[in-house]
Amino acid sequence: MQHMKPIRCLLVDDETLARELLRSVLVDYPLFQVVGEAEDVFAAASAVKRHRPDVIFLDIQMPDGNGFDLLKDLPPDPPAVVFVTAFDRYAVRAFDVNAIDYLLKPVEPGRLKATLQRLQTLLGKGDIVEDPAPPLPRLEWSDQVFIKSGLSGWFMGVKDILFITADRNYTHVVAADGRKAMVRETMANWTGRLPERFFAQVDRASLVNIRRVSRTSIRFRSAKVHFADANVTLDLGRSAAARLRAALRQAPCESNL
Repeated sequence: MQHMKPIRCLLVDDETLARELLRSVLVDYPLFQVVGEAEDVFAAASAVKRHRPDVIFLDIQMPDGNGFDLLKDLPPDPPAVVFVTAFDRYAVRAFDVNAIDYLLKPVEPGRLKATLQRLQTLLGKGDIVEDPAPPLPRLEWSDQVFIKSGLSGWFMGVKDILFITADRNYTHVVAADGRKAMVRETMANWTGRLPERFFAQVDRASLVNIRRVSRTSIRFRSAKVHFADANVTLDLGRSAAARLRAALRQAPCESNL
């Protein structure tokens, strides 16, 4: 297959986490190369001149103005613009200035893929956006898993993951040493990878390492889960707590873990 020149992307958002999350999604699509970032309109105008991107992923509300202000300073042959914002009220105006798309935060991976397809076709880079890599094999209790959060990451023992909670298309991973990370992994991905003998999904948003649970404190309509050798707790509803207790009763008793 003929080698294609990458589509150069500039990320403009005043929130560092928002830029990191978008960058972490784009890494699954090798044709799209992030060449720069900016956190306000002034820096974005400079970055456009310096990097000459093919497309700008552009927030609207920023400290020194809004994304529409940047459009006034774009060169005669401007890059394509995709607005990425938490507000839906600017959508009509965005398309009035010929934006390619208008994405609402948090960006759903499937929705972003459709946008990348449109960009790829518009920029003459073919008509197929490759899917991300297939799911990885299921992990074992003794394995290490790489936790990628934005531009940073580290290896963590599976046994050291206390619990995982869902946040739309992202999840929060909480470790025994107190570290927390927001990662671009769905709850379904985690339940498909972590050893099911030791991790119980007790509700739609909570996956618990049952080997590390020390006790649960029941309240009127909720419960607090305590973990062995960790100064971390998890709040659950009563139904989820009941499912957790059932999972604990059925937990394996290997002594060599």
